[in-house]
Amino acid sequence: MQFPKLKILGDIQTGTAPILDQLRLKARMREWCGYPTIQFETVDGSMRSPVRFVMRTKLEPDVPGSLWKGFSIQCTGYDAKPLPDSDWTFVRYAGMDDIYLNGTDIKSLELLIRELQAFDLIFTEEHPKATFDEDFYETYLKLKRGLKKFGDIGVTCKRSGEIESQYFTDHAGRSWEINFDERIHVSLDGVRLKEVRFAEADTIVPFIKRELKKVSPEVRNDEIGMKL
Repeated sequence: MQFPKLKILGDIQTGTAPILDQLRLKARMREWCGYPTIQFETVDGSMRSPVRFVMRTKLEPDVPGSLWKGFSIQCTGYDAKPLPDSDWTFVRYAGMDDIYLNGTDIKSLELLIRELQAFDLIFTEEHPKATFDEDFYETYLKLKRGLKKFGDIGVTCKRSGEIESQYFTDHAGRSWEINFDERIHVSLDGVRLKEVRFAEADTIVPFIKRELKKVSPEVRNDEIGMKL
């Protein structure tokens, strides 16, 4: 059976227009687990509603006034935790509820509007200052704690494409970089020192702390260069 996806998208865009304008969202056709899905996102795609409309495979024929019967309104829960002393946020999946539609499409539309109004927007993977990587988050927390004994050292988070990174300058003026790519890479002044799998992420901060202890807090970067 072929679903009239574009008609449904058009009906939802029209029916939810006032609330979408209020929330500054756009209804966009996506795919979720192989099902056509309408998601409600900001124009730049960095934020979205946790509510989406899933056009699941129907188990029974259409009935008058209920083209959407058998589809679902899906509400996804997330926990958002700020990275201390940073403008980044760690986002973690926290569960999902499906509301299966069995009434008229008018009633289903009213339910969809109520759900859109009920929930705050959440970050997407496109957001420039949100990470969904728990290893990135845990490494940041451990690094912040581990650097305290070496002075007031700030850690900066950045993203380039799909690669998330953490940067800091140590007490000797040296530049450290931790890249989270297919593996985790640790570099010092542009030279790669360590590469590990994500399963070994907990070895990163102990390694950095051992390297930092090799340099006295009183030693400046230019003095290191003179000794080399």
